[in-house]
Amino acid sequence: HGLQDDIKSPLSIYAVNFAPHFLNSLPTLGEIPLRLRREALKEAMPELLRRLLLEQTLQKTGFEAMMSGLGLQMLVTITRNTQSPSPIPADRNLDALARVHTYRAELERTFYRSETVDSVAARLGISRRKFTDLFRQVSGDSWLVTVRQLRIQHAQKLLCESNRTVLAIAFECGFEELSSFYRAFKSESGCTPDVWRKSNGK
Repeated sequence: HGLQDDIKSPLSIYAVNFAPHFLNSLPTLGEIPLRLRREALKEAMPELLRRLLLEQTLQKTGFEAMMSGLGLQMLVTITRNTQSPSPIPADRNLDALARVHTYRAELERTFYRSETVDSVAARLGISRRKFTDLFRQVSGDSWLVTVRQLRIQHAQKLLCESNRTVLAIAFECGFEELSSFYRAFKSESGCTPDVWRKSNGK
């Protein structure tokens, strides 16, 4: 394959390198077809990459082990050609409010996922209307506003503490379109990402 960068639309390319011992646990890697099923991977891989980058950025206790685990999950995902996000078990022993509390806590580290209100409600085993009501009760704001705030807060952190491009930061925070990221960022921050970076030390 060949990649040609357009000076007007520069690419952001991520490379994930694996130590040889990672490959020993997956002897079937050599049998991976030359043409992978893009439809099966296009949802799973961006989420895994975003989570890997988040661990690398935050560097909380045990982040090295977590990154190794995510690397293995990437390899297995490629091998299987498909990988679903790990759902929150809809434990029927927990009432709906407890499930929403659990989800809200997990949202602090999964805000980058490409999800909708409907898909989250379905995973939690709650109707859409009940979920939105309970989420507002737990979080003090709507699901959409909360997710956007978490994404933009992380973007602000990356703009201040890293030299990553705005395009890369938008991707890491869960935005599929750069224009959507700019609109959300200006709405939350009152300025563009570039102005924020210049005003905060980078």
